[in-house]
Amino acid sequence: MFRSLEFVNRLKRLAAVGGFALAAMVCLRAEPSSAAQLLVANGGTRSILRYDAQTGAFIDDFTSGGGLVGPGLMTQGPDGNLYVADWLTSRVLRYDGTSGLFIDVFASGSGLDQPGGVDFGPNGNFYVASSFSNEVLRYEGGTGAFVDAFASGANVAAPLDMLFGPDGNLYVGNVFGPHVTRYDGTTGQFIDVFASGGGLSLTGSIEFGPDGSLFVSDIQGGKVFRYDGSTGAFLDVFLDDAAVANVVDFTFGPDGNLYVSYNDGGEIPTGGVRRYDGATGEFIDAFISGGVLDGAGALLFIPEPSSLALAGCGLVALVAWCRRRRIGQRTP
Repeated sequence: MFRSLEFVNRLKRLAAVGGFALAAMVCLRAEPSSAAQLLVANGGTRSILRYDAQTGAFIDDFTSGGGLVGPGLMTQGPDGNLYVADWLTSRVLRYDGTSGLFIDVFASGSGLDQPGGVDFGPNGNFYVASSFSNEVLRYEGGTGAFVDAFASGANVAAPLDMLFGPDGNLYVGNVFGPHVTRYDGTTGQFIDVFASGGGLSLTGSIEFGPDGSLFVSDIQGGKVFRYDGSTGAFLDVFLDDAAVANVVDFTFGPDGNLYVSYNDGGEIPTGGVRRYDGATGEFIDAFISGGVLDGAGALLFIPEPSSLALAGCGLVALVAWCRRRRIGQRTP
């Protein structure tokens, strides 16, 4: 059984009794390059798998060591290394960005409970969404030493994903809002409930897309919603795929298309990574399926799409994201 599906089911059970859980997702951000690769958190092997970003061909089991149990959302740091949230052990592990070898436990403790989204801010600090403690925690970006609870309060309800937006503020996806809240990127003060409605039931991954809109997945069902990137107003259901029982994570790739990790909700569930047109949401193909992948989770393109230019067949485009997720222009 997929580790990611196991977590989603756990989340639903906890929701029914008022508990808070984190989804095993991974947010991978792509940097356009002929050598770009897609990292996929895999619950079955408890590791991060690496695939060719153009063909979807399996390359290898990228990470090694560190006791990774519940691979979740991840980001590439300013040092080029890979930072992976382990939601089962409530730690953030650091791996060499080139070899995949384990370096150390970068962040843990100080209330960190079921980590979700991870990101480096513009000031170099490291931020982690702590799903069970309903906070976004801040750590020193060089050492991983705890600094403070950067964002908290009544509007933080099982924060699963987060990112710094193009306005420099912090956006937090709250599973049990269900909504996306916004906080001052410098002080952590609550600004507003930025995006909600449109049928969103359990907030999953969030990301600003190439068109400037905010995209939000729903853990329950195969939908990705789109909201105005400036006002937060609901625009449309960008993606609704009956073949996808649960969206585990999504990200835009260096080709501008949308990549979604999912499971099909079967008694013995299967899943993988599907690709959709980044402008229309139309299904393109099953980009990754089968093989060693048996628990598709968080996704991350490396290098990140924020710093590379897309080149190929005469096409050159600059992709500037805001995330982590999860890298790019994501801030404090």
